[in-house]
Formats: sequence, structure tokens, C-alpha cells
Amino acid sequence: MGASGLLESIISMESALSNILIPSKNFEETGTSQPLNIIKENQPAEIKYILKTASGFGGCNAAIVLEKC
Repeated sequence: MGASGLLESIISMESALSNILIPSKNFEETGTSQPLNIIKENQPAEIKYILKTASGFGGCNAAIVLEKC
């Protein structure tokens, strides 16, 4: 699980540096009563901040905000 969190952080930082929003893979249905903005293909965007959250087993929860310089 730790390696997947690190990999997610690296991919998120590369996405911000490239100013590209990466799509959610294999997304089909929201399952919510309100509409959600789900990215289905790469989209250009000005990315300044990244919020990454992690919920671990045993209550080990964390959040980090990364800023693009």
C-alpha cells in the first residue's frame, strides 16, 4: 500500500508539471443522486495544487497538499 501511495504522488506531480488532468480508468457509473465531474480523457488544465489523501488500515490516515512552483 505504501508503494501505491508514492506512485500516486509521483504521477500527480508529473500531471501538474504537464498541466494535464488524467482520466479515471474503468469508470462507468457514479452511483450518486447528484452529477459529478468525472474526467474521461486527458484534459489540459492549469494545476497549481494537488491534494492527496490516504486512508490506511488500522486508522492510519493522512493528507498532503503539494504546490507547483
